[in-house]
Amino acid sequence: MLGGHVQQEIVELMRYADLVSKKGYVCNQLGNIALRSKKQDELAENLILTKHKGISLEEMTRDNIIAIGLESNRLYLGDVLPSIGHALNREIFLCRPDVMAVIHVHADELIAYFSLFYQRRFRFISADAAAILGAPVEIFPPELNVEVDAAQASAAIMRTNTLILANHGITTYGASLSQAYHRLNSMVAEVRRIMMATELAHLASASVNYLNDSEEQELYELAKRI
Repeated sequence: MLGGHVQQEIVELMRYADLVSKKGYVCNQLGNIALRSKKQDELAENLILTKHKGISLEEMTRDNIIAIGLESNRLYLGDVLPSIGHALNREIFLCRPDVMAVIHVHADELIAYFSLFYQRRFRFISADAAAILGAPVEIFPPELNVEVDAAQASAAIMRTNTLILANHGITTYGASLSQAYHRLNSMVAEVRRIMMATELAHLASASVNYLNDSEEQELYELAKRI
């Protein structure tokens, strides 16, 4: 029998599924949210709360939430497994004990931007996004599908809080669903800003003013203090 706190965690997961959907980040059944459940003494392992496959974040109800063992992949709640993307969520939780929540979506702006401007290093133009993300963005090339082989992402997971799968989507994670959600919003907003700045620079025959390495590093240091 799962503890009563699980019901509260399900309510929280449902709330952020609604927020992500209202932002327009959800497309069909693509994307998911995963929440590390509080450890229960009677269980031998940690649990992950997430939605099962075959339903979208927009359409799901409480009945579509499952609890799955972090180490064993055993279902403790529900009878339908999560989608293939759960392998990456699970790898993040295994690599990062400090992470409590993961959000993965196929945001239109990010897919469009990185399909056209694929780069190994993402540069910022705002004075806030890097501080909210807390670490440099890790970008995987289009031919590398870390949802199929999540172990390929282990080293990158340790270095960042934001994974970009070019031509695919974005995964953000943090100490809470709130932090993961704000990191997602900040990354999408930054890409939108760059798109707008690039268009305006073209019209004005000017260049986009990106932060330099020192300025970016200062923002990461700031993130550690706040």
